[in-house]
Amino acid sequence: MSLSTTSNFTQFEKGFFITEAVIGLDTINKGLAYVAQGVKNDQYTFPVLTANVVLNPRTEMPVDNDTTVLSNRTITLGAFEAFEKFDPSIFENHWHQTELADKILSRSLPATFVNYLGSYYTAKAFAPVERMIHEGSTSYTTSASTTASVNYSIKHFDGLIKQALNATTPALQVPTPVALTSANIIAKMELAKNLMPKALLSQADRYKKLKFIMSVEDAQKYEDALTNTSFKNNDTTEAGLNKYKGYTVEVTAGLPENTFYFCEATSQVTSNIQLAVTSLDNLSFIIDRYVSYAQLWFYKAVAKMGVGIAKPSEFVIYTTKTLANFNA
Repeated sequence: MSLSTTSNFTQFEKGFFITEAVIGLDTINKGLAYVAQGVKNDQYTFPVLTANVVLNPRTEMPVDNDTTVLSNRTITLGAFEAFEKFDPSIFENHWHQTELADKILSRSLPATFVNYLGSYYTAKAFAPVERMIHEGSTSYTTSASTTASVNYSIKHFDGLIKQALNATTPALQVPTPVALTSANIIAKMELAKNLMPKALLSQADRYKKLKFIMSVEDAQKYEDALTNTSFKNNDTTEAGLNKYKGYTVEVTAGLPENTFYFCEATSQVTSNIQLAVTSLDNLSFIIDRYVSYAQLWFYKAVAKMGVGIAKPSEFVIYTTKTLANFNA
């Protein structure tokens, strides 16, 4: 069974379970991606308009420079689900056992348990979704061959890192990446900032739109770097600053170590990170009896989603990963 309890309780114990900490959907919850809902098929296509307008000498008949291009960017969605069976009898030793019906075959689950189990299982299901947004790859092989494999749960769509490294439309990449440390992370962030097109760095609202997005591990290194600079940004008793030269530093649990992005990351349609789903309501769950003649119950959650980079020419990535990492 997935959960187990014991009968060793005290009079101070209340109606709760203590569960391990799990990763949430940071990329969505922190408003770093535009979420397109209502995508019914396997692909979501959105247009990207580009033009290189130049100033010609004034003439009686204007000359067309013919640089306007309306191109499509496509996000391929992957379908996946979470499913877990459990036996309510494991709660017979729980301190809410009085809420269970005496007749085992007709026994239903108390609302308390449904809420706890739903929240717990859903949080566990969202953890690989958050990681898949960044590290997902449909071409994982041996590393995703069995349920025990490290990449088994993140093979349903290609994530942002793989897309940023692709040879056809690569993102802006900070050259010669090495493992990030507290001694070099600020210099690498400066290199990433300098790669961003001037048109974005000059916008009045750039500090609202452009953000650094990094892993939990690298955020700790950045915090250490701020503490250790000659001109102190914060002392050892303070929380780390979540900005670099005015740009917000967002931490997402799904990003791997030694990787960060610098891009427009908002919940608006202009965001460079686009997330396509059939419906956010599908990122929910049901808990019900497995079959009428068994005492087993089940949890099920289904989803169909994908992620994409709208404008690779305005998406800066620093990573020590290569495309080979996504085919292993």
